Amino acid sequence: MAKTEMKDESVDPCLAGYSDVGTKDREIHVNLAKNAIRVYTRTESGSTHVEFTDIIWGPVTKDMARNSGWCHLHKITVRLDGPTPSHGLLNFAVFCPRRQIGFHSDHHIVNGQKELIPGSSSAGCIRIPDARSKEFFDSIQVGDAVRLYEQSSFWRDPVFALGSTSVHCA
Repeated sequence: MAKTEMKDESVDPCLAGYSDVGTKDREIHVNLAKNAIRVYTRTESGSTHVEFTDIIWGPVTKDMARNSGWCHLHKITVRLDGPTPSHGLLNFAVFCPRRQIGFHSDHHIVNGQKELIPGSSSAGCIRIPDARSKEFFDSIQVGDAVRLYEQSSFWRDPVFALGSTSVHCA
């Protein structure tokens, strides 16, 4: 687990729109430019994080983030270890319930067998390499906030604020 130094929050253009900053214990950041996820955990002196790399996402994911202003803190609403009934997804955590967009393994169950989901782009969900998808799934909870953005040179600081369901996901 890496230690995260908190930067000056005034540089975050989204901070003013968040409620109850500093009240949550975890926050999930998806940086589309880095194809990575960080799960931040609040500590007395700032935060630590675990990073998950080599994720797969698609244009629907980016459009949803852009349409909600890049600042929205989506809330994890459901966790299903799977396989899910309709698609056989494993380690599925939903943060956009209306569209059933969330995180899951890059493998699914087909005819009782675990198989790699084909394609280098997702239909909307964020796929995590199967070798670490269970670790990710076990590190998050319903109610944790998810922030999506696209920054090639840095990660945003976690704010540990309340998440909610955006109009794009309600």
